[in-house]
Amino acid sequence: MFEFLRKIFIREKKAKETKSEPKDFLILREGEIEQYVRAIVEREEDKILKEAQDFFFSLNEKLSDLEKSLTNLEQENISLPDKQAEKVVSSKKQEFLNKMRMGIEKVRNIDASNLEKFFRTYEEALRSLREANATSLKEFIAIKNYYSSSKDFLEKFKDFFEVFFSFKEKIKSEKSVEIQELKKCLSDFMWIKSEISSKKKEKEEISRKIVEKKKEVEEKKNELLSLENSEEMNKLVELQKEKMKISYKEKELASICVERVSKIDYILK
Repeated sequence: MFEFLRKIFIREKKAKETKSEPKDFLILREGEIEQYVRAIVEREEDKILKEAQDFFFSLNEKLSDLEKSLTNLEQENISLPDKQAEKVVSSKKQEFLNKMRMGIEKVRNIDASNLEKFFRTYEEALRSLREANATSLKEFIAIKNYYSSSKDFLEKFKDFFEVFFSFKEKIKSEKSVEIQELKKCLSDFMWIKSEISSKKKEKEEISRKIVEKKKEVEEKKNELLSLENSEEMNKLVELQKEKMKISYKEKELASICVERVSKIDYILK
């Protein structure tokens, strides 16, 4: 990720040829990296969107001419001796018109306000035009011998479709791929930055808990030390000493009793 960004940085630096630029991409601070990459992405996206807007502006005349031919075809009526055949041909014509209208409407609805919306709506329009181009042939074969406007419309549609399709190569150029890669790098960078921030907070929380535990242990030690030096503790020590003396006396008395009992037993014998 950083190697790719560094290559972009070097290229941008050479293009600008200014002494105010940093010497190396890696010495940029986090905020500067984010700002720097976003600026490149926005600039390149604006270029593509401007090119797209110019392209669709240039298509207005072709699109209007195509819609005019479509209207002429729609308004043209036929009258066949076989009314059943006339009904079938009219139905096929309507299917053909509906599919073409759908494709043209998708082209009209292309949104060039930002690159994501543009790519999505352009692809939708392209799919619709492809479908109209492919699936309408069957219906067109059924109607072309009955409507004089059909050939004129199809020629204009093919011309429009080829021009519209050719623009796909421009918007899917190496520059567009680079923008997507830059966006991915920026997304990865922001994720890493977020993870580092999260781990830093975890570390700070653990450090805080350690300090609290140390403080708690210190308080317990002070309480114990205070207890050891208290008057109650001194009394307890004295009582323990008295208890030991009593235990010693008990042992002495028990020993004397055993000795006396032994003497009594000896006398009685």
